[in-house]
Amino acid sequence: MRPNPAYVHDAGAGDADAHDADIDRDDGEVPIDADPDVEPDATPDADRCAPDELLCDDSCVQEVDPENCGACGAVCTSDPACSCSGSPPRCEFPGGRACYDACPAGELRCADDCVAQPDEMHCGACSTHCDSPADCECRENDAGSFECLRPSGEDWVSC
Repeated sequence: MRPNPAYVHDAGAGDADAHDADIDRDDGEVPIDADPDVEPDATPDADRCAPDELLCDDSCVQEVDPENCGACGAVCTSDPACSCSGSPPRCEFPGGRACYDACPAGELRCADDCVAQPDEMHCGACSTHCDSPADCECRENDAGSFECLRPSGEDWVSC
């Protein structure tokens, strides 16, 4: 009988050594790609939640949860008229005006709405426009925050 190429033979299969704990077959063979820290039927994080749920802090939550409205950390205001609804879900008053109390990581709260960074109209701060000079862009700086920068040789400098 030829050995399965996906397995390698463990010569010490009958001995009481450290390799015996890894053997999961009666024939003394150990899977080549076996990872002792991962269970073979473990579900990847991306597939762990239902389609209408988000994975936030290792827990599945409803997409329309007012504490994680459409994104982890997107928190609706406590105003009873504000609700998490729509497709995609967002914090809204009746009529569609946004009503966020806190924004997810990487977004900036401007008025009652969340603005993803980088944004040319709210670069690093609400109403900070990157429109002059023409080559000015909203970019992440060396400190990890966003600001209006323009190319200067091989570097980027403030506009």
